[in-house]
Amino acid sequence: VPISAIIFGGRRSNTVPLVYEAFDWTHGVFLGACMSSEMTAAASGEIGKLRHDPFAMLPFCGYNMAEHWKHWINLGQKYSQKAPKIYRVNWFRKDSDGNFIWPGFGENMRVLKWIVDRVKGEVSAKENSFGLVPSFEDITWTGLEFDSDKFNSLIEIPNSEGLKEIKEVKEHFDRFEGFLPKELEHQRVQLEERLLKEI
Repeated sequence: VPISAIIFGGRRSNTVPLVYEAFDWTHGVFLGACMSSEMTAAASGEIGKLRHDPFAMLPFCGYNMAEHWKHWINLGQKYSQKAPKIYRVNWFRKDSDGNFIWPGFGENMRVLKWIVDRVKGEVSAKENSFGLVPSFEDITWTGLEFDSDKFNSLIEIPNSEGLKEIKEVKEHFDRFEGFLPKELEHQRVQLEERLLKEI
């Protein structure tokens, strides 16, 4: 069965947009390599602390994770014409009062529909520092009251948050020393340049 899309997700109260599409396969591998979630009571550790878990595979990967990333990069080069689109989602962004902005649960299907429509080439996307994101008009809102300002607060991430994320990603990548694929460090530098350009 052909795979049309791969979706990565983590629990982040800030920084990560509601949904975005990778610019290309290598950028998508970068998204997976940088995956992180804030710990909850369901996991051991300090609640709210950021835990990097690339591809959500740390407990299962039996070899150097950087080699795992290189394998993914090579797959994309081998099957470049058939490579699935890669997305990242975050249902857990909060407002300044600590309340979830996105209603979640069944409403997540609205975002998943946009992803399916993107794969089919039926809706557009606009570019921001993180990747390709939907416009308010490209989401199906029937049956849900949700204004464009709220939506934009989920899609457009303050540069200060993005630059803090870049610092954390660098610390994360530094653990892999010489094993880190140069393509992923290049993606990190490009993201930093995009964020700095928008200041």
